[in-house]
Amino acid sequence: MKSFLKRTIVMVLALSMVFGVAGCDLFKKTNKGHTDLFWYMNLTEEKEGGKEVKFTSNEGEVAAVALEDSYAEEYGIVKNGDCFVNIDSLKSGVDDRFYYDKNEKLVMFTNATEVITSEVGKNGLTNGEEKDYQISFVENGKCYVNMDFVTDCISAEYKLFEAKKKCPAIISLNYKTGKVKEATLDDDIEMRTNGDYQNLIVKDLKEGTKIKIIEEGENWDKVKAEGGIIGFVPTKYVEDIRTVESVYKSDEDTYNHQLIKDGVNMVWDAVYNQSANANLKNDVKHVKGVNVISPTWFEMENKNGGLVSRASEDYIKTAHKNGMEVWALLDDFKSKKISHYVLSHTSSRKRLISSLMDSIDGLGADGINIDFEFVTETVAKDYLQFLREMSVECRKNRITLSVDNYAAMGHTAYYDWKQQYKIADYVIFMNYDEHNAGDDEAGSVSSLEFMENAITNSVEQIGESNRVINGIPFFTRLWEMTPEGKGTNKGTYVEDAVDGNYYLNSQALTMNKAEKACKDANVKPTFDKPTGQNYATWEKGSTIYEIWLEDETSIKSRLELTKKYKLGGNAYWALGQEKDSIWNTIEANK
Repeated sequence: MKSFLKRTIVMVLALSMVFGVAGCDLFKKTNKGHTDLFWYMNLTEEKEGGKEVKFTSNEGEVAAVALEDSYAEEYGIVKNGDCFVNIDSLKSGVDDRFYYDKNEKLVMFTNATEVITSEVGKNGLTNGEEKDYQISFVENGKCYVNMDFVTDCISAEYKLFEAKKKCPAIISLNYKTGKVKEATLDDDIEMRTNGDYQNLIVKDLKEGTKIKIIEEGENWDKVKAEGGIIGFVPTKYVEDIRTVESVYKSDEDTYNHQLIKDGVNMVWDAVYNQSANANLKNDVKHVKGVNVISPTWFEMENKNGGLVSRASEDYIKTAHKNGMEVWALLDDFKSKKISHYVLSHTSSRKRLISSLMDSIDGLGADGINIDFEFVTETVAKDYLQFLREMSVECRKNRITLSVDNYAAMGHTAYYDWKQQYKIADYVIFMNYDEHNAGDDEAGSVSSLEFMENAITNSVEQIGESNRVINGIPFFTRLWEMTPEGKGTNKGTYVEDAVDGNYYLNSQALTMNKAEKACKDANVKPTFDKPTGQNYATWEKGSTIYEIWLEDETSIKSRLELTKKYKLGGNAYWALGQEKDSIWNTIEANK
């Protein structure tokens, strides 16, 4: 029995070696089934009971949309011989600059120099230019754009492959710029849905079939074959691999940027009434190393795109005499509803931009600083469209455009910093408010670790750093922790099973007031290595106080981060919150 078992094992091993050396697929080609191409290409939806049902359209024939590397989630439509693609597929897979205003029924494309606009269902543009095709239509609330319009706007091509037997019609798009890999199949093979012989067959491909390599693997390559068919083929059957330059050209070089040669060193100036402009001469008396000042002059007034202005020509003259450019700030702080309405309505955006540009031109300001903090994920696309439209006007008028952002953390990624970087001259990150009013934990406004993480997050998403600006706080917070029942019982209620429940409050303090608070409490701050700041704590009555100071120590360490990551400069919030001596630190370390 043992002898028989031994001979059997030896024979199995020998056969395995033979099949392995010969490259035999005897044990590999186990799945001869073909996938449902309508399902595979996202042309079906699951109904109640799990049944897959094909999508239909009253406008024309439903077609798959083959992007460069995958099938679009949304189907396309062939109408009267023209190919239409869902605008969401264009935005996510082809070019994010296509835009649909669902409120005013407009289809738009914005490049570096112009905004191209068409009313839905029309054959012409709003500037009077006529096309020999219908540009777009809406069905079931979804906007579909003619691929002829797409190829008029960007460097791209498309081809329609008509439905055959069990294969649906396919609109195949080609638009990738840069280097692409092409190859040929050296045998008849079965393309599969994934890189394994266990997966279903997509299509039987003939020897000599031309392919584009999407992703190279160890044993399987993801490819796009003739006819817009995407799937996986065994690597060993891919030959004549060659890298070629794409025929499709990017327009990145048309996005010219207004830059300050030696980098930006900006301070925001909180101007909340017209009379505050007169304080500038005195406020900048001790300022050193600053070449840009950004007064908070403009805000949205109403849904029509009206503008509130606190601007001053004399302020600009004073700033220029002190060697500072003026980047007038526009905010959306008046109302979240107003902000969202204006951003999502093209006519309101247009009026806002026009009013702002007229004001800037009349004043002689050097730039615009956008500080919109009511942007949510629901209007993120509208916000980016606003920035694109704003950038076109700034570029025409040689006005510097900068955009403020919260610290780059995952929950604010929808602001799309990479797109902002393409659109604007400078992208500013307000790398503070790590701990804020209403929080249930006392802590630094901006610890060194928090700021460094925020910087690396922004640079990693953008891919560059020379136009990223590091926002640095001049203010701090004094935290008060009062045990439950020992005070007014106001503030954020914090449950603490160890030391007892308490109420947490904080107040923002300038540098001078923070130092005075420590002095009045008769405490000497000590260096806190984890935050990179000087820290103090004390008790008064039943209340415990904590503070992380912004001073020469913290400012210097933040300026060193700007140098370490080769950022485009720094921005400080806000003028008047600093102590006079801090400018010596900034001047020496900018």
